[in-house]
Amino acid sequence: MVPFGNAEVYRHTTDREEVHCQHGPQECLGNLYEACANHLLQDKDPKTLMNYYDCLTVNPDPYDMKKSAKACAKKLEINFEALSKCTKHEGPDLILDYGNRTEALAGRIGVPAIAFDDDFQPKEQDAILSNFVNTLCDKLKGKKPSDCKN
Repeated sequence: MVPFGNAEVYRHTTDREEVHCQHGPQECLGNLYEACANHLLQDKDPKTLMNYYDCLTVNPDPYDMKKSAKACAKKLEINFEALSKCTKHEGPDLILDYGNRTEALAGRIGVPAIAFDDDFQPKEQDAILSNFVNTLCDKLKGKKPSDCKN
């Protein structure tokens, strides 16, 4: 998952980069918490990571993403202190990296834009969105989880 959406990176003449999100600062903060969850959980606990994404998507407080992030972390027993620390340290660089990856997707026209291994196929988007699990299972190499039916 690459939490960036339709945000834009503004590169200032002072070599400073700033991210502006389509729906404002709270969306950017939500992206930051998701980026940090990726950083902390992707290799160790991908199932909890996906549940965290789901929780933030289903239960967002658009006026207080920190509150939503904290509630979801508590529900899933994720160390919120570590997430919060990441948002102030590694998080901004993670978001800029996600911005570069998002900008590199040729033909991206909306959100969500789903790419596998950074390979975005615009013609596959409808099929991916209508049957994400089957598409993901088809793309996986090696041993597949039990959710993938042979």
